[in-house]
Amino acid sequence: MRGGAGDARARDSATRLSQHEALIKGVGMVRDELQSRLEAAGVESFDPTGEKFDPVLHEALSTQPAEGTESGVVLETVEKGYRLNGQVLRAAKVVVSQ
Repeated sequence: MRGGAGDARARDSATRLSQHEALIKGVGMVRDELQSRLEAAGVESFDPTGEKFDPVLHEALSTQPAEGTESGVVLETVEKGYRLNGQVLRAAKVVVSQ
């Protein structure tokens, strides 16, 4: 018999990959369901890239120079913010122009 141990390792590897893919799919399904429920309850995410920095809505993680952009503009959103009925639940974490 040829390749008995090799075949077993290949099957084990394929099983682990299949289990890994199933876990990823399951986590994605839970995330989608949670997002759907939060939206139904009125929670909305916001991405302030390109807006003027507002310390009430944004948490500046860093600043950096940006040619052609005035000072105090959100250059990048690292983490989206969330609000409920206009009230900020979590400020967006951003990088701001100098």
